Amino acid sequence: MTSTIQNLSPDTSTAEDPFGVKCERAAPSVSVIIPAYKVAAFISETLASVFAQTFTDFEVIIVNDGSPDTEELERELARFIDRVNYVKQENRGASAARNAGLRTARGEFVAFLDADDLWLPSYLDEQIKFVLERNCDWSAPIRKCSAIPPPTTRLTWKH
Repeated sequence: MTSTIQNLSPDTSTAEDPFGVKCERAAPSVSVIIPAYKVAAFISETLASVFAQTFTDFEVIIVNDGSPDTEELERELARFIDRVNYVKQENRGASAARNAGLRTARGEFVAFLDADDLWLPSYLDEQIKFVLERNCDWSAPIRKCSAIPPPTTRLTWKH
């Protein structure tokens, strides 16, 4: 059982201001954890949706769970290389990948995102506001599916 962590972003504990003075960075509010297994075809769009968030105080942790498409996945990650933390491990399943992300996370809050899903731009903002306004320990979005009609509804297809 091996695990490698690569911080692909600049040093996350310090930052340099325009005058070359190193300053300590505060931990991000949110750690976004994305397990990755056979998702090279989707990861760029997923990350684009994360980096389009109106709430910007977050870090992104991608956990490659021993994916057979690692080479392609890493090519797709190249354009985001300075903005993500990349963890590579042997395949142990999605829950183990999430746990590996949790061990790397520095945020006060954690947001899990599957590598083939997308967020609307205000997703993190709305989640954080919800948690803070209600003094919650956690929040889980629940999707209400309106695409499935009630059983008595007759469907007609238009061509």
